[in-house]
Amino acid sequence: MGTNHPYVVVVGAGIAGLTAAFRLQQAGCRVRVLESQPPERLGGRMATVARDGFHIDLGAPLLARRYRRMLNLIDEAGASHLVTPAADEVAVLHNDRTHRGRTGNLPRLLSGGLLSTVPLHHRLRLLHDVRKLHRGIGSSATSAITPAQHESTEAYAHRRRFPGTAMSHILDPLNATMTLSDPVQTAATTPLLMLAFFAASNGLFTAPTGTGFVPRALAQKLPVTHHAHVTSVEETKDHVTVTWTSPCDGDHEERADAAVIAVPPDRLPALWPQLRQDQQEYFARARYAHLLQVTFCLDRPTSETAVVLYASRHDLPQVAALILQHNLSPHRVGDGRGMVTAYLRDTTSQDWWHHEDGIISQRVTAAVRKAGLLPELETAAIATHVDRIWPSVLIRPPQDPNLLARLEATTHQQADRVRLAGADLFGHSTTIGGLTSGEQAARRVLARLGIGPATA
Repeated sequence: MGTNHPYVVVVGAGIAGLTAAFRLQQAGCRVRVLESQPPERLGGRMATVARDGFHIDLGAPLLARRYRRMLNLIDEAGASHLVTPAADEVAVLHNDRTHRGRTGNLPRLLSGGLLSTVPLHHRLRLLHDVRKLHRGIGSSATSAITPAQHESTEAYAHRRRFPGTAMSHILDPLNATMTLSDPVQTAATTPLLMLAFFAASNGLFTAPTGTGFVPRALAQKLPVTHHAHVTSVEETKDHVTVTWTSPCDGDHEERADAAVIAVPPDRLPALWPQLRQDQQEYFARARYAHLLQVTFCLDRPTSETAVVLYASRHDLPQVAALILQHNLSPHRVGDGRGMVTAYLRDTTSQDWWHHEDGIISQRVTAAVRKAGLLPELETAAIATHVDRIWPSVLIRPPQDPNLLARLEATTHQQADRVRLAGADLFGHSTTIGGLTSGEQAARRVLARLGIGPATA
């Protein structure tokens, strides 16, 4: 440790941890990032793996041009040349008919067919609620998304007297797209936030190698230790002790000036024992969806032109959403090929979790065929990959927003040299939420260490 260049350990190499480490290093700190996963899983929910000449996203496949913080970070990491504008057509299958629309802003969303099955006055009421979240789309702040935090999606639809088509055609599919779960399980902010993403994204962007280019660009500037399993973080008056183990070289004990913990919240009680009892109970209750992700690598693009394709539960009960990566940009897959990723709902993923990959792929193909979609999954597939991802996205149940605000405030206030980062702590599982929380954690660490603020 040293006073001129304080030493900070960051636990977790997802987008939150990498952002925090990058900002701390910019401000003059010596940093070390400890990550339990191998290098190919760098980035957490923004990881991308290369298989059979295809770059497969293991998590968030869509990035919004409204994410100015992310674009600034990409530029500072020297990767702006990889940013590629992306198409933004979305389609929904409802009662055997496909409705289409483009995203980016509210007029574009209203003028398309995406919401057309809902009467106009209900559509406007729904979009009125979405506008309340408009400013929150680029932030991880709890206060930006609290109005409907206390009720379930199902209860919200009932209170607002929406017709059944609003639930089956819009709210349930959007809720499943974001959390893979059922509308009775999640807070109403979940589908509203997804609709806000469509309504205020200002368009999408991608990269030829998938969304994983962002964490990779950051990691190239940072010392990252993989296969490092952190067992405890303990804070004293003048330092932090981080204990971790590696299968290669055994046990380690790091003494640092400060630490940032950026891991799933259900791991926090065991990792950081200095949490208060109510905080431990809250974080321990965090529930994550199981995700079976099935990627079809095709020898040609699909005739379907949408980037995102989802369906009502009646039409496609097993699948939350289909992402057609080749339609994002000609450079995303390239060489005249196609790539489609199916994200299965939490209940289906749990039911099929232990089945063989071939059986899972066949069942997804059969379900999509029954819905009358994407015949190329059968006729053009040259490889299929099944990924089992847990924890994947947080299932945020209805909760008292005042309780969340108090927990968030006290968690940040009580820590001195240890700071928490991650969108899942008090918000939703979004890439921009994770990035923003990483920057916030870096600023708090720098303030505690008495050195200049990180670039933001």
